[in-house]
Amino acid sequence: VHDSTYVVGLESGGTAFFRQGKWKITNVTRRYREESFKLYNIEADPGETVDLSAKYPKKYNELLQGWRSYQQKLDIRIAPAK
Repeated sequence: VHDSTYVVGLESGGTAFFRQGKWKITNVTRRYREESFKLYNIEADPGETVDLSAKYPKKYNELLQGWRSYQQKLDIRIAPAK
């Protein structure tokens, strides 16, 4: 169990996720597209079945900005989708 300050991200094989506390954005669309991230509350929905990005757009954008910062900080480069 992690508190709200816990942050982790990962990119692998054209997929990516970024987690902060109980919130997580996940992009599993092959050939990465930033607009394909979906938002989940992993405490309430550990199976990540309900995309909450439309219901919580502020939280979605907060995590997306966190992902961008994380990506830049670690120099993560993802080939653009074709």
